[in-house]
Amino acid sequence: MKKWPIIIVAVLIVLAGGYYFSDDHQRYLAFDRDRDVWHRQCDVYVGQPPSSPEAADCAKRLSAMMAYAKHQGW
Repeated sequence: MKKWPIIIVAVLIVLAGGYYFSDDHQRYLAFDRDRDVWHRQCDVYVGQPPSSPEAADCAKRLSAMMAYAKHQGW
């Protein structure tokens, strides 16, 4: 019985696990959670001028999140 298929699958699993636990991917997962929170809190203000302190805060947070994502290359 050939061991190559088993070795190839094992290497692919190790590579996938290495990527998942990499610093970059963990930062992306944290960013994604923050983005979900932003959507739950701020979607009501999308497309409207920041006429309240809450809307202005949402606009500021979105700008900071997008700058961070761009800096990370996402």
